[in-house]
Amino acid sequence: MIFAAWPALAQDVPCGNRDAILAALERTWDEVPLVRGVTSSGGLYELTVAPEGSWTVLVTLNGVTCILMTGEGMEPAMPQPPG
Repeated sequence: MIFAAWPALAQDVPCGNRDAILAALERTWDEVPLVRGVTSSGGLYELTVAPEGSWTVLVTLNGVTCILMTGEGMEPAMPQPPG
């Protein structure tokens, strides 16, 4: 469903070359890719994070990478003990 809105989405968010965006995130915010996955429609989603907790979600489709969202306060989720 998210890719149905791709043209509208691309007009509202920063998009460009994946390598250039990843380099800028690392240079500016010290963010590096933590996880990535491919959707059934071929889109590549990536989560970059920095040691200080900033994060960015990227999507790449048809050779174009866009920043979907950014935030602060990323930390590992610790499993809760049963009970």
